[in-house]
Amino acid sequence: MTNIYYSPKRSRKYVRKFDYYEAQERYRSGESGPALAKEYGVSVSRIYQVITPGERDRVQAYQDSIYKGGANCIRCGAPTNLAARKLGAKLCIPCARDKRIAAHANKTVRDYSLWCNGCKRWLPDDAFGLYNDARSYRRGRHYDCRKCVARARRKRRHRAFAEGRARTLK
Repeated sequence: MTNIYYSPKRSRKYVRKFDYYEAQERYRSGESGPALAKEYGVSVSRIYQVITPGERDRVQAYQDSIYKGGANCIRCGAPTNLAARKLGAKLCIPCARDKRIAAHANKTVRDYSLWCNGCKRWLPDDAFGLYNDARSYRRGRHYDCRKCVARARRKRRHRAFAEGRARTLK
């Protein structure tokens, strides 16, 4: 009963749970929608989407409007996604990320100093260790100053020693 459907929009192959045309013919011959749904193992609403003329196209157009856009980014004009629209944002994913990074940079970076997340103070750049993966707005520096990093390592070592997970020296 399953058949293969080749998507015209994408080069993908789908295996349908039931033959749409067979379901339409059986419905026209007098079988009820709920009986067809039970036999095919799908929901009644899916059967009605298949057997009602134009309903499948209407549902597909609705899903496309939700998942593939429907609103455009107010910065660059690219389509926004469903998650962004549910949150009320009018930005695409790259623009939203840039906005978030810029907002974070405004809070943690000044001209000659950086904010330490550990001790909650503004410190000069040389108080922070170099960090290859740091964002460019941090000027390649850690998020915690050297003293806070050392304090965190010390705590971790003491906790590991107390739990018996300390490294043994050979």
